[in-house]
Amino acid sequence: MLKRIIGLVLTLGILATAESVAAQEEEELQRLVHESQQQQDDLEQIPGGDLPGLGQDLVSGKIRLPTGEEVEKLRISQDREIDPDTYIVGPGDVMQLYVWGEFDLSYMLQIDPEGHVIIPTVGAFDVSGMTLTEAKALALDAALDKYPGVDVTINLASMRFFTAYVTGAVLKEGSFTIHPTTRVSDLIELAGGYTDELRGTTFQDEVGGQKVTRVRQIVNQATSRRSIQLIHDDNTVEVVDLGMFLATGNVELNPYVRMGDVVKVTFRDKTMFLFGAVNSPGRHEFRPG
Repeated sequence: MLKRIIGLVLTLGILATAESVAAQEEEELQRLVHESQQQQDDLEQIPGGDLPGLGQDLVSGKIRLPTGEEVEKLRISQDREIDPDTYIVGPGDVMQLYVWGEFDLSYMLQIDPEGHVIIPTVGAFDVSGMTLTEAKALALDAALDKYPGVDVTINLASMRFFTAYVTGAVLKEGSFTIHPTTRVSDLIELAGGYTDELRGTTFQDEVGGQKVTRVRQIVNQATSRRSIQLIHDDNTVEVVDLGMFLATGNVELNPYVRMGDVVKVTFRDKTMFLFGAVNSPGRHEFRPG
């Protein structure tokens, strides 16, 4: 009888211990799941963490190409291909790095506000002021040093948005959000256009709760098309001849606007008169050279 009681006690003790161990294992499992979810939530809070290539695919190292709505998010209107030798990278640009070979990896690399690009497991690199060609070469060399014996490619996945300014003879002076393929003529259009084109046009206003039509009262002075100043962040100045651009269609005469640039539209300074066997007789803006 005593042996049975001792055996029963031992059995109950073993069962209690097993239940305790099972409870501890369950608690540990729940803790690990919670920590994993917390790490994923933290990853999604990283700036740019909602871009394709981040999240579960980054954690697992699987390559993932942007599709559908993600492609729409990355698309910016362009009139031609980007020239990597002249395109200056900056904060907000996103590059995609692929590693092929013994293992496959894909990373979306967003340039931070300080001009650095961070390559996971490789390091942080200052690409501020570099051309796209220079930035790609820097990232490529660093990745190949980290992963020898594999193929690495890198491309520009998404262009940034930034601020530029318009002053002078336009309808709305101020700052505007644009992208690297915005040209001088595009920015002037965003600012409402030249003042001499708007003279006498009407607009809707509200007075005392009633809608009224008003006529724009704008200074009666011709606006320059051939001596527009494009002032860069380093204080260098380009003189833009949009009149010649419209006459010839040469887009080199209508340059891209860079981050922090100021477009200054002035009034005409010098004019001349053309008469005779010409397509557009009359008064025209004169620009030496």
